[in-house]
Amino acid sequence: MNLQKSPPNSCLPTSFAMACDVKVSDFIGLYGQAIVWADLPHPYCYRGWHIQECILAAYKLGYAAIVLAPEVWLGVDSEHLTSIKTNIPLCNRMVLLTDKHAVASDGKKVYDPKGYVYDLSELLPFVKIICLIHEIKS
Repeated sequence: MNLQKSPPNSCLPTSFAMACDVKVSDFIGLYGQAIVWADLPHPYCYRGWHIQECILAAYKLGYAAIVLAPEVWLGVDSEHLTSIKTNIPLCNRMVLLTDKHAVASDGKKVYDPKGYVYDLSELLPFVKIICLIHEIKS
């Protein structure tokens, strides 16, 4: 996996591009940079990307994304909830999402589109969504 630095406000498609071994500009284009809410300050004014767009772009490149949550909640109402920690098997192509950021991982290191590489163990406690990326065999 090769580290790529993301264009502004593009951590999600850049992380998917790294996991799929393509340049972010070749992965999804730049339409997420469009300003659609001119009355809002930066970065909230931009269109951005939805994870489903990235999953579809990966699929078109020959990759399947399996979206999993490391923790799920069950309950009958807001006062009766229980948390279940899931044991997700890590692989060598992943996109990890926290509350406000997305990164790629090879199962050992994190490739942060801000330009950093660090150990996966530093980020795992903060991960909300894991996308396992697998090459589709024909």
